[in-house]
Amino acid sequence: MAPVDILVIGGGPAGAYSAAVLSREGFNVSLIEKEHFPWYHIGESMLPSIRPFYNFIDAEEKLVKHGFAASGKTKVAP
Repeated sequence: MAPVDILVIGGGPAGAYSAAVLSREGFNVSLIEKEHFPWYHIGESMLPSIRPFYNFIDAEEKLVKHGFAASGKTKVAP
């Protein structure tokens, strides 16, 4: 096993994103999460403000392809 450059503690949205970006930048990253995957968590929606982060890691197109990204329109029932 190669030496670890960066240790990320917590595999939630921020930890997972940070580990992915740092790894893409060439760092040897280890992520530690106490829960067993899959675990219950809130995250069934994606705010439009997060889209630049998905674009940065080339993930938005994949999310749209698999039906995870909304069209940007929200319908509210009376």
